[in-house]
Amino acid sequence: MIQTMTNRILHIDIAKGIGILLIVLGHNWIVLDNPGELYRIIYSVHIPLFLLLSGMFAKPESPFWVVARDRADSLLKPYFVTLTIVAVCLWWSTQESSVFTETIYSMLYGNADILAWRPLWFLPHLFLLSICASLLPGPGALKKIPPPGWGLILGSLLILGSEFARFFWPLSATWFSRDIQLKGLPFSADLLLLSGFYFLLGYLLRDQIINFKGSLPVALACAVIFLGIHLGFDYTVNLNMRRYEHPVLSTMQTLSGIYLILFTSVILTNQNFFSRILSHLGIHSMILLIFHLWIQTHAFELANTISQRKFYNGIGAFLATVLGCLILAELINRLPILRMLYRPIRNDRKILKPAGVAPDPS
Repeated sequence: MIQTMTNRILHIDIAKGIGILLIVLGHNWIVLDNPGELYRIIYSVHIPLFLLLSGMFAKPESPFWVVARDRADSLLKPYFVTLTIVAVCLWWSTQESSVFTETIYSMLYGNADILAWRPLWFLPHLFLLSICASLLPGPGALKKIPPPGWGLILGSLLILGSEFARFFWPLSATWFSRDIQLKGLPFSADLLLLSGFYFLLGYLLRDQIINFKGSLPVALACAVIFLGIHLGFDYTVNLNMRRYEHPVLSTMQTLSGIYLILFTSVILTNQNFFSRILSHLGIHSMILLIFHLWIQTHAFELANTISQRKFYNGIGAFLATVLGCLILAELINRLPILRMLYRPIRNDRKILKPAGVAPDPS
C-alpha cells in the first residue's frame, strides 16, 4: 500500500483519475454522436467504480446525524451551490422567473432526467446512499454474517434492484400543473438497491482494495470476460438511464472492468509521470464531475466555429475540459470563499497535492 503524509492511497487516486476521465469522455461528442462499443464500454464501468470506491469508506459505526452532516457538507453543498448559480444565470439570460423556479424545483427533485446539469445527479444519490448505509448494523455485527449470508444479501440487492429501477422508469406525475412522466424517484432513490450492491461490496472488500496488488492471470481472465460479454451480447450498464440488462452478465462485465482499472492503477504507481497526473485528477474528481459537461459542450461548440473536423474538435474539447477543470480546482483551493463552497469544511486542506487517495466518498 502506497501512502503519503496526507494518508491518501496512490492507486485509489489513480483509479479515480481513470474513472473521472471515462466520465468526461463519456459525455464527449466522439462517444455520444453515434453510441457504439466505446459508449457501452465506458458506461459499463465508470459509475459502478465510484460507487464501489465510495463504499470502501462507509462507516456504519458512525451516528446517523454525523454521516448526514458530513455527507451534506461534501456532497449536497457543492450540488446546491452549483445549481443555484445555474438557476440565477438562466433567469438572468432569459428574464423569465419560471425558468428560475423550474430549475430550483428540478434541483430539489435531484433526478438527472430533469436537472439543468445532468451529471450532478450522482451527488444527491450518493448522499442518500451514504445515509442509508449508516443505518446498517455496526462492524461487529456485520462481521458475524457468514459468506453465504453476504452472497444472499448482495444477490438480492442485485436482482431486486434491477427490477425496482425499471418499475419507476418512467413515473407519471404532475409538474407545474402539467401531466408529465418523470424518470425515476427523487435523488434517484429507485437506484438505491442497485447502487447499494456496489457500495456494500466496496465496504466488504475495503481491506483487499486498499492493499490491492493484482494478479496478471486474473487480469487476463477479466479482460476476456469484459470483452467477451461486450462483443457477444452488447450489454452495458447505465445507471442514469436505468440500463442493467442482465443481473449476472452485466455484473460480471462491470466487476471485471473495475478489476482491470484497479490492476492498471497499481501498475501506474511505478510510473511517476502518469501516476502524478492521474492521481491529481482523482483528487479533483469532484470538480471535474461538476463542471466538465458545461466546459466541454462550450469548448466543442467554439471549436466547431473554427473547424468542421468534429472528431479533432472532440479531442480538443476533451483536453480543454480536463485542463480547465484543473485550473478551476486550483482557484477553488486558493480562494477561501470558493473553498468554503466546494470543499468539505471539516476536511479542508489548503492545497491538495497529487499523492494518492483514499477516495473520499464525496
